[in-house]
Order: sequence, then C-alpha cells, then structure tokens
Amino acid sequence: NLDNRRFKINPLVEWTYDDVWSYIRKHKIPYNPLHDRGYKSIGDVMTTVPIDPNADERSGRFVGLNKTECGMHSHLEKIHKMKEEAEKNNYEFITPTLECTYCEEVDTTNFDEIVLNAKRDILLEFYSPYCSGCQEMAPIYDKIAFALHSLYEKITVVRFDITENEIPQSGKDVGMKVEVTPSL
Repeated sequence: NLDNRRFKINPLVEWTYDDVWSYIRKHKIPYNPLHDRGYKSIGDVMTTVPIDPNADERSGRFVGLNKTECGMHSHLEKIHKMKEEAEKNNYEFITPTLECTYCEEVDTTNFDEIVLNAKRDILLEFYSPYCSGCQEMAPIYDKIAFALHSLYEKITVVRFDITENEIPQSGKDVGMKVEVTPSL
C-alpha cells in the first residue's frame, strides 16, 4: 500500500516509437494487425485513419475534427441521455457486459474501502463497457486477474466502471483521474 501514497509507474516513458517497435520485433510480441495496414495510433473506427509511415504517429487520429482526444466525456453524456430516453419510453436499455471472473467490482459505495484503504496491493482498471478498447482488453484483464488470483493475499484485481460511476472525491484528492479507457 506504500503508506497510502499512490504511484503511477510507466517504465516505457522514455521509449520512442521506434524503440517500442524494435522491442516488439526482437521479442516477437503479438500486436494489432492494423499497424501493418498503416495505423500507427489506433483509436475507435470513427476517428482513426491509416497514415504515411513517415507521418507523426497521432496524425491519423481525429483527422478533420479539430481535436486530439476521443471525447470520452461527451460519449458518457450520450449514454446517459440514451438511458433517460429508454426510461421515458418504457424500454430496457441494455449495457454491454465485460466478464472478469476474478475481478472485484468497485463503485462509489466501496471505493474508499477497497481502493484507498486496501490492506494489500491492488491492480485497478478504470473501464467503460461501451469502449471498444475496453472490450478488447476485457479477456486479457480477465487472464491477468486469473493469473494473480493465486496471489490474493498480496494483490487484489479490481475494476471501476466509469460510465456508471464518477471517481469519488477521495480518489481525485489523491490524484486519480481517467483521461482514456481502459486505464490501469
């Protein structure tokens, strides 16, 4: 728990785009085949296009939209409006389910207890079941959770659905924020 201090560790922060690809090739790490089709940065299907190999890696994102990020918060507003519309018209709004057998679900009611006051280390994923990246990550995170299950006395794998919950102020106070999903 590190005395209630939180650290974000990014061991690749100093790596360049070429460093990452050298490592991927050298160690034969599987990667998204869209990279071979000219997608240097992969976002959602609506805002990503293939680019020239010499172009900046993010230049294929949000082309012609005058923005640099996905607009996750505007998506959340749309989801909430869709839910309200469904309720108003008396039909069921079905939220996609992302299975994670060995994950513990965290929400605003148990956030402080499970995340901030944890008696052991945690691996926390902020996700949205509507996010295509989260949908692709779900089976991988489930495998990670299964692999870490034997270490349950030392580490707990949890996840927090940002479409149903806002990070509590106590989490924001210690520097937690979500700029993209999924976030670990």
